[in-house]
Amino acid sequence: MGTEMTSGETALVVEVTEAENLVGPWRLVHDPGAQLGIPAHVTALYPFVEPDDLDESVIAGLGDVVSAVRPFEFELTDVGAFPNAVWLRPSPDDPFRRLTEAIWAAFPDYPPYGGKFLGSQPHLTVAKVEAEEAEEFAGRLRDSIGHHLPVSCRATSLTVCVSDDGGGWRREAVLPLG
Repeated sequence: MGTEMTSGETALVVEVTEAENLVGPWRLVHDPGAQLGIPAHVTALYPFVEPDDLDESVIAGLGDVVSAVRPFEFELTDVGAFPNAVWLRPSPDDPFRRLTEAIWAAFPDYPPYGGKFLGSQPHLTVAKVEAEEAEEFAGRLRDSIGHHLPVSCRATSLTVCVSDDGGGWRREAVLPLG
């Protein structure tokens, strides 16, 4: 999920299982979220409702939204860097943007990233880094895994992740697209 998460939060993500073998070892070392149980993913919306407010009606509302979104194909095409993260680019990224917009339209009190990064680049985070290390780390990652790109992927569901009191994350629900 694109920012550092603490306990007592929820996130909506598209899991990217096709990338786990490629980026899993990097994520376990360089992405604290992976150590807390967050799978390789592209964030659809974070933060979402408080865990105590995540009830059957919210899950049903999310189910209604995602049932109107058809499953879609995409590729992880290249390595990118933000000041605090190194990531893989999904292409095309419009289906992710449309999914986020649809969820936000249904739940307007929850803008993506709390409103901090509206219109942000959909991405699969591989590493959290210091700003001055981002480009160098991206180069190392590109050198290491670039020859395996692109990775063909298919988005078929939205996963609702919830953090527990110990800071770990679990899947609360998996909602099929389409």
